[in-house]
Amino acid sequence: MKAPLFTRILRYAAWTATVVVTVYPLLFMIFVAFKTPVEFTVNFWLPPSLRGFTMENLRQVWLNYKFYLFFRNSMIVSASASAISLVLAVCAGYAFARLRFPLSEVVFMLVIGVLFLPVFIYIIPLFVQMRQLHLTNSFRSLVIVYAFFNLPTSIYIARNYFESIPGELSESGLIDGASHFAVFRRIMLPLAKPVLSAIVILTFIGNWGEYIWAIVSNTKDATKTIPAALTYFTTMANVFWWYQMAALFIAIFPVLVAYIALNKMFIRGMTEGALKG
Repeated sequence: MKAPLFTRILRYAAWTATVVVTVYPLLFMIFVAFKTPVEFTVNFWLPPSLRGFTMENLRQVWLNYKFYLFFRNSMIVSASASAISLVLAVCAGYAFARLRFPLSEVVFMLVIGVLFLPVFIYIIPLFVQMRQLHLTNSFRSLVIVYAFFNLPTSIYIARNYFESIPGELSESGLIDGASHFAVFRRIMLPLAKPVLSAIVILTFIGNWGEYIWAIVSNTKDATKTIPAALTYFTTMANVFWWYQMAALFIAIFPVLVAYIALNKMFIRGMTEGALKG
């Protein structure tokens, strides 16, 4: 039975409004990234015309504003921190799911409890510690902090995913004489590709877009990441929106590519890792 005409119109209107609200800001960013300053003024909302289209904004941002350097820094920091988070989270998730040790549930709840702490609580203590260790203005301060920022969520997803795998698989390996490490490496890891993809994408996106710690712990161009460098386009007198949007376009490009490439595995990993347990 078809819904009444008014209900269908209302439903389509709601869907259209949702798409416009969520998608148009992204399209607007792309539009402005390829507009000349004059085109931005006279044609604010719509795509650039043929006369107003330019690639100069991307060239200026990439070369003159050193975004090739900040892009490299972001890649190094995000990839390194994601790799560390992935290794630690998968090992810890398997241990919480399959190994029973004293106070395991208490330890797991303490790990998850960190998620409820506002980030502002430990920014200053972390900065003081990093300064005492002479790690500020270095990749190490970013990689260490980002890796451990992501651990609670990653451990939670990995643990729930491993718990969703039938226990008979690991038990059969143990009965055959395999160690827990052998079971983990030969049986569990091959089955965990979806959750590995989910953790990599989540942690990489979080690291790539992190702003607060990036500006607190690093003030030199040599170690700045893209979020910290976005402030270069804002002055006391003006905001260079066309450069700002070009920089944002450069910033989101690798994230979009990674998500498109691993989309199916990401959704499966998130569904089975976050909802099962």
